[in-house]
Amino acid sequence: GLLARGDIVRLLAGGEVRDIKGMSMTITVEVEEVDFTPAEREINESLHAALHERKLGKALELAQRFRALRPRDPRALGYVATIKEALNHPLEEWEALYREALEIDPGYLFAKTGIAKACVRRGDVEAAREILGALLGRAEYHHSEWRSILLAQIALARATEDHLAVFRLNEAVNQMQVQFG
Repeated sequence: GLLARGDIVRLLAGGEVRDIKGMSMTITVEVEEVDFTPAEREINESLHAALHERKLGKALELAQRFRALRPRDPRALGYVATIKEALNHPLEEWEALYREALEIDPGYLFAKTGIAKACVRRGDVEAAREILGALLGRAEYHHSEWRSILLAQIALARATEDHLAVFRLNEAVNQMQVQFG
């Protein structure tokens, strides 16, 4: 019969026998309604447009303006952290922002994936594995959450020189891009 969610299967993977936990999940595109003021909504929309156009300098400026309006919003901190990471700002800068976001909302997935990537950069792959492993197992993820998990897994796979995993994870990210934009 079919495996149930969470069943363990022993497979040969990467030249070694591994226990793999079966997963089934739904990837959604549902957008959470947020009670933004008109000014916040305008900045948020402009920020996402700048990111879509890969104008990271402009996106950082907008993210910082958004954060000034919503200093206790983990999303605002996450936006600034993610853009600083993409712009190769010092690790300490963007990791501190992710940690602050996590203090505000201990369940904030994007802060956790950001911290996992910071652990990878510092060479603490075991901490990154632990963080990422704890994120798996939900029945449903927003496509942006799943993409964030995949990108953190790619960073981990690169750090551990797991070339096959890098290839497969990149394929998954590309498929997400095609499917969800």
